[in-house]
Amino acid sequence: MSPCLVEDMDMTSLRKRLGSIADTFEILPLALEAVFLDSGPIEEGATSKPYLPSVILKDDLGERLKHVCENSYKSFFKASPLPYLISSKLMRNSIIETGQIFSFSFVLMGEACRIMETAIKAFDRLGVQGLGRGASFRRRFRLLSAQVKFKNEDFIVWDSAKPAQFITPPRMTLSAFEPSDDLAVDENTDLKLRVDYVSPTCFAFDGLGKKVSPSRVTAYRLAQKASRRLQQIYAVWCNREWDNEKERIKFDYEAADQPCIYSRQTTLQYQSYRKSGTQGNIQPLRGRVCNVTYQGKVLPLYHLLSLCQPIGIGENTAWGFGQFKVSLST
Repeated sequence: MSPCLVEDMDMTSLRKRLGSIADTFEILPLALEAVFLDSGPIEEGATSKPYLPSVILKDDLGERLKHVCENSYKSFFKASPLPYLISSKLMRNSIIETGQIFSFSFVLMGEACRIMETAIKAFDRLGVQGLGRGASFRRRFRLLSAQVKFKNEDFIVWDSAKPAQFITPPRMTLSAFEPSDDLAVDENTDLKLRVDYVSPTCFAFDGLGKKVSPSRVTAYRLAQKASRRLQQIYAVWCNREWDNEKERIKFDYEAADQPCIYSRQTTLQYQSYRKSGTQGNIQPLRGRVCNVTYQGKVLPLYHLLSLCQPIGIGENTAWGFGQFKVSLST
């Protein structure tokens, strides 16, 4: 039996089906750079613990976007699934220094790619307001540039030296993230697949009643989560005529064929909170930075996860959780 099945789908058929989605799944991964103009803590009780600034960026961006273009705010920031995510590297702590360079990513998907100019303007206005929780903790920053990496070249779409000028980047799809054929092996070959969760990550599964660490997620459950996220976003934001029920890719490992967890290592347990605009309350955020290596018939999972790298996986991806990288070895 093939390690992944949709009506006895083999690896060639799977790659063709994933490829048809990737070719029409438009994506715009913006890389933005800013510099802080103030110094001091960005939240009460600031400590030396690592900090994920994308959480505050996500909480504050919606309000700025609403002032720039309310239609864009209603169309994309109140939608489900969310067609965007903000991600940033973990900072050493939540205490800012004047002149500190701050880099983060803003990834737009499908129809949301058309609000690039509006989003950059919103980030620029957010810099005037400042980054932080509460008026006394806001630290101003100046947005310097926004660019897209296209075919290994940096394509600048906006620069603070010419703030009124926006350059439309080349169209990009998820096909740019498809793995190459350099590792020519049979789909039934035992391989090792390493998943590095580079930002805090957690999963939620129906019936389990709690959040699950990525280090405890089986290959089967990981494939289900990745496949569902990829296809939900595609059906809503990229191809509304695509039938999610009839054409969906369903992963189903036999017990004997499911790759096992070969090794796992946690480097950070992260805890913070986010504001809920719809419920008007504070919601906890928890996740782990870790790596997990699976061993077995992992080639189908590798191809699926490769396409999901820019869109994230798991809970709270819009706040910068669930960022990961994959690598394959014999």
